Amino acid sequence: MYANCTSFFKYNGGIYNDADGDCKPDWAYYDAEGNLKPIRQVDHVVNLVGYGYDSDTKSTYFILRNSWGTSWGEDGYMRILAILDDDGIANLYKTV
Repeated sequence: MYANCTSFFKYNGGIYNDADGDCKPDWAYYDAEGNLKPIRQVDHVVNLVGYGYDSDTKSTYFILRNSWGTSWGEDGYMRILAILDDDGIANLYKTV
């Protein structure tokens, strides 16, 4: 994943959604059809270990385990907003 952004480093709880756009890719290219495609450099690896639903925010999220130890995030884990398409299929949050 692309994690070279302040909001990821400073995550300390809640459902992460990159509200400030800090994790947006820095550059992009145009494909053969002329569509702008963002490039996200992979610079960090996390494990997807679960998912859940927050009834207060009505949000579906994935649970990621980071390698930075229990002082980061929620005891070393992150809840990250999941996007559901029209068929109810979940994808990882698109800006990360």
